[in-house]
Amino acid sequence: MPLNNLLNKLTKREREICILLINGYPAKQVGFELGIAEPTVKSLTTNIFNKLGINNKTQLVSFVFTDFIKNIANNSFSDPVEAANQFLISLQVKPT
Repeated sequence: MPLNNLLNKLTKREREICILLINGYPAKQVGFELGIAEPTVKSLTTNIFNKLGINNKTQLVSFVFTDFIKNIANNSFSDPVEAANQFLISLQVKPT
């Protein structure tokens, strides 16, 4: 299933957590950044893993970036910068 379809299964808060986890933030820091308790982060992280059919943060990063690489490999994007921008947009992150 394409990444965008799977990400649409996540709530806005789950996507926010997903982005921070992909960037290597531990649960405590995610909680601080989002103004929520660490146990809430851990609970929502479990929800993310269940919805995406994965088991841990390493699989999350692999899952997201594997989809990104597949899009480039399948020539979905002619320009790698455009591919990166579309990837960030799919995660609801503003490209720089």
